[in-house]
Amino acid sequence: SVDNSEEESTHILKDEEYALVLERTFSVLSKTSKKKEKIILQRRELNFKLRVLALIDIYLRRQPSSIYVPQMLITFIRIFRICCRYLSPASGGENDKVSWQYLLDRLNRVVRIRILSKNEIPAMEAIVAISDILQETLQDLLSEAILAPAPLHEDIACLSAIYIMKILRTSQVLDMERLSKSLDFALLTFLRKKRSRLNEKFFLNICIRQPDIAVSTFVPGLVAAASAVPSLQSDDIHFVCRTHYDRVSIFRLLTRVVKHCGPDRCCNFFGDASMAFLSILRCGAIHMH
Repeated sequence: SVDNSEEESTHILKDEEYALVLERTFSVLSKTSKKKEKIILQRRELNFKLRVLALIDIYLRRQPSSIYVPQMLITFIRIFRICCRYLSPASGGENDKVSWQYLLDRLNRVVRIRILSKNEIPAMEAIVAISDILQETLQDLLSEAILAPAPLHEDIACLSAIYIMKILRTSQVLDMERLSKSLDFALLTFLRKKRSRLNEKFFLNICIRQPDIAVSTFVPGLVAAASAVPSLQSDDIHFVCRTHYDRVSIFRLLTRVVKHCGPDRCCNFFGDASMAFLSILRCGAIHMH
């Protein structure tokens, strides 16, 4: 009877070990199955998004001058922001990044080729009818550019904003006062470097594509920033650089602005820009001594 009890206990121990092995095996299989299901769902989701994007691509190809085209831009740019956020190093998930990168590349191609590179624009009557909506879209696009999480997002948001500027200006309904305030805010953000990755390319894109708007809006602020003594304590109202290095960079940016906008448009700023340059030279001589 003693032997039987030992055998029974041995069998019980073996059964328990076997049960543990089974449990671990099923657990691994379950995790593998869930991982496969997740990958399958991601692929289905990506395929669905790409099909929708393909339909939009067809619509944009056949109706390039539709009044719905400029209204789509803000939605596209917000999707850009989501893609860039998922592609950031902090997001993790390498498998997910492949899908998001593919979607971002396709979306980038559609926006640039089907909208931004086209000369067709909606009819003037249609633009005038929804000018308030387009003004709001323009403000939203500028905000997206200012707070962009990645250079690609900033670039595409800026180019989209320039596209809206073009069609509003062509129809003579562009609110220059409102636009000037937005671009002044962008310049202040650029100068003070607060919560923004905004760079020189944002302003140069506007100079290249809409030089009259550039000269009428943020160029006077650039000249003021080049003329003012840098300060870390400056408020968010005046155009002042943070450091002498930033001030030199602003002057370099000004020379490129003049090149793209043309001397005739910028001739009113030459006097102030020359004084700013002399001031920079004096500061450099003082620091050398």
